Amino acid sequence: MPPKKAQKDALLIIFDCGPDSNVTSSKDGETFFSRAKKCIMQIYQKKIFENSNDELGLVIMGGDTQNRMHQKILAENSESTYHNLTEVLEMKIPTWDAVRFIEREIELCENHRADWIEAILLGLDILHDMSMSRFYQKMKIILLTTFASPISYDREQIDELIGGINENGVDLIVINDNIEYNGDFTHDPPHFSQPIDKTQTQDSSEKLIEEIVDQTKGYLCNIENAELHLVYFEKKKVKGRPNPYTFKIGSQISMDVVEYVKVTETKFLDPWKSINTTTGDDVERKIKYYQNDKEIKTAGAVGAEHETSPDFIGANLLLDSSDRPLQNAQMEVDEPVHNTITGYMYGSTPVPYEPTISQSFGEKCLDCINFSERKYMLSEYFTGKGCHVILPKLTSKSSIKKFATIVRALYESNYVIIARKMYNKHSSPKIVALIPEYTDDHEDPKPYLTMIGLHFYEDCVDIKFPSLKNTKKNKPSDDQLQLMEDLINSMDLMTAGDEKSGNSEAFSLNKTLNPVNQHVCRMIAHRALRPNEPLQEISEELAKLIDVPDKIKAQSKDILLKAKDSFELQEITLPTRMEKLQAQLKKIEEKYPDNNSNQNNDQNLPVDSQLNHVTTANPGEEFLFLIDRGVLIFDAAAQQLRDILHNLTFKSFDPLRLKILKGIVSYRYKAIEVNPQSYNEFIKNYKNELLSKGMHDFFTEMIVNEGNGLILSSESNLSDVTLEAGEEFLKSIPIATDVPLIQAPDDDDSELMNLLE
Repeated sequence: MPPKKAQKDALLIIFDCGPDSNVTSSKDGETFFSRAKKCIMQIYQKKIFENSNDELGLVIMGGDTQNRMHQKILAENSESTYHNLTEVLEMKIPTWDAVRFIEREIELCENHRADWIEAILLGLDILHDMSMSRFYQKMKIILLTTFASPISYDREQIDELIGGINENGVDLIVINDNIEYNGDFTHDPPHFSQPIDKTQTQDSSEKLIEEIVDQTKGYLCNIENAELHLVYFEKKKVKGRPNPYTFKIGSQISMDVVEYVKVTETKFLDPWKSINTTTGDDVERKIKYYQNDKEIKTAGAVGAEHETSPDFIGANLLLDSSDRPLQNAQMEVDEPVHNTITGYMYGSTPVPYEPTISQSFGEKCLDCINFSERKYMLSEYFTGKGCHVILPKLTSKSSIKKFATIVRALYESNYVIIARKMYNKHSSPKIVALIPEYTDDHEDPKPYLTMIGLHFYEDCVDIKFPSLKNTKKNKPSDDQLQLMEDLINSMDLMTAGDEKSGNSEAFSLNKTLNPVNQHVCRMIAHRALRPNEPLQEISEELAKLIDVPDKIKAQSKDILLKAKDSFELQEITLPTRMEKLQAQLKKIEEKYPDNNSNQNNDQNLPVDSQLNHVTTANPGEEFLFLIDRGVLIFDAAAQQLRDILHNLTFKSFDPLRLKILKGIVSYRYKAIEVNPQSYNEFIKNYKNELLSKGMHDFFTEMIVNEGNGLILSSESNLSDVTLEAGEEFLKSIPIATDVPLIQAPDDDDSELMNLLE
């Protein structure tokens, strides 16, 4: 079988840079030369971002006479023609160097004019020469000119030009700023406008190019429409590749089908490549393994295939041949590669894993499991990154007949197929829904099956929504219901599009572009052309791609104002965690007003801004103050607070309940954010010591009644304490723990005695 030919097009651009292009062409005063130059740069950039094999070339009119046709004529000693035509960029895949060349080197040629007829003939000769050695699917010539330059021709030359375009299958595209559209291209194709200041040369040239375009089935395009089309970058559309299956229904029915991707999640640009900004060399990724800060030198990158594999989840773990983790600091670090395997870490337990233990789920297949009514196939059951289309294999007549019969039966009975799909023998099985559909062709609708993935039980998250109380107070009135119906009608996207563009639907699925992708492409182009300039913010025009259409804003403005008055909304501000803490501390102060006069006086004192450690004067607030100001880290402040709480509880004549409770509440509040284990260990030891000293009532009052138990996993992702363990802790039973009870230093007694004097 001969090798497949590369799918690529040839695009030759002819750009008029003569003095006649230096004319005002837009309302902003921009010249035709400037606008056309930007269009050419955008064409090159679009091809770069498409990452296609298309080849582009550039010929300018008005420059020096440097082209192949002129050289041929000189070699034949004939009369010299094809003057002032320059081949500045040869036909090849576009690069950023070519874009930079167009921006910096292509300038207005004020001294020479060129004949656009000779320019098209030169373009045909270039494409013909290139097609002799290369295969092109399509060949195009884009002509950008004002048609103000004088031309010299005869009828034979025009017929030769038209014949050359048709024989070589070249598409001729003419871009000019005097082209008008009336909307109906079939009965009234684009044509040149008739401004008052048009010269006789322009008028005759425009009539001639209209004739050429008409006889070659070419295109006339206004430069404004070209700018609108070229300003956005799109991914090149490629033909879908069929994936064959044998579709089985039971043991008696089977047919040959093919699968095509209909909708999928793809990356707009190829993956980023990292390079050295100094040398320009590619940055290579290297994996090294370390044990106790010493590099483990192996004969190869052990586990590298799992490092980049999406199926390998968990930590890379080096194991020796006896499935023991390499953790002994005394062992030899130069492990042979054949004695080292990869594994998973589940908690602190290493589990070795080898690809040979993978279970095979069978061969490639698409088998019907059962049928289901379509009304039971809710959209919330669908999963995956897109959908596929199933069609019968066109070379199998029996499969086409069976497939059409199955789809018709399903469609008429309103049923769907639940099937088992295996992409290949190395993949995991999936459950899919096959939904019968027909194409929109009214004359000859074609049957097909839409395939969408279904989730397994483990993939489903059960979300319980609170019920809406259906009371008279919450029940909407008839006026409110009518108001909502009017609002929905006023915001209908099917009629909110731009009618001038011929698309009445807003946010059409096949025409809405992703503004993020567009912005990324523009920033890449900006950095490629101006590497030393800062990147720009996203433009207003891109931000409006997914903004509310102006038509909807106008239609819904009055209705929204009525809705605002009709539905009275009361803003409910939920308190923050800090506000909840402050409210809780205030309740504590109100609950223990007369616990001790000394401690009440201390509570009213402000926290000293020069404070650098937690004291017994105001331990809870000082603990939070020191951490929030960055004076102490959490562990250091927590240790000081634990010592003080121990002293206030067990070394005072009467436990200072207000200070103790505020200290515990503050400690628990901060530990939820930073380190729940620190608080949980403290409160376990605190409980054991309380109960060992017979202070059961104190434990019930301070810990149980005030909700100062263990920090549960539902309160903090850093905690592993379950709800059952938390409830068990609140029972007055001593808890066994390996952590020694916290003992305060003896020198803290003096501070405590001074406080109580």
